[in-house]
Amino acid sequence: MELICRSDDVEKQFFDLDYSEVKKILKNREPMLLVRDVSVIPGEIVICKRTLRKDEWFFPCHFPNEPLLPGVLQLEMLFEMAALAVKVLEENREKLTNVVKVSKVSFLHHIRPDDSIVARVYIDRFKRGVIEAHGTIECAGELACMSEFVLAIPKDMPTIS
Repeated sequence: MELICRSDDVEKQFFDLDYSEVKKILKNREPMLLVRDVSVIPGEIVICKRTLRKDEWFFPCHFPNEPLLPGVLQLEMLFEMAALAVKVLEENREKLTNVVKVSKVSFLHHIRPDDSIVARVYIDRFKRGVIEAHGTIECAGELACMSEFVLAIPKDMPTIS
């Protein structure tokens, strides 16, 4: 499978990336690379399905007797997915993305060891290095997390003189 594509020849259909392909695109590394296998419409949508193992690094410390996926890691997963949505486009492949704004965050359902989750990120707008997006994570058919956020590609943003 070709890992990158040009924005002018993208068809509106999903293509799949496995974990090894995701690692070639995102700069994060374990334990902070939370995205695994994904389906992508470049520049528009990313869907990630994942089952959380009991031996994940964060469960023993959050919390020892009541292990939960930390909310900040749920957000990190959504941020990684948004970055992936634009970095599969050839012109963005090597560019760094930064989180610059997070809003309308809600955590509505606990995510525990052995839970299967489905995360979805939608790119609402991508222009001049600014990526506006929103995402959700569902667990057991329930909405667990939702957020709106903005990422930036600093080298593509206009400078203010």
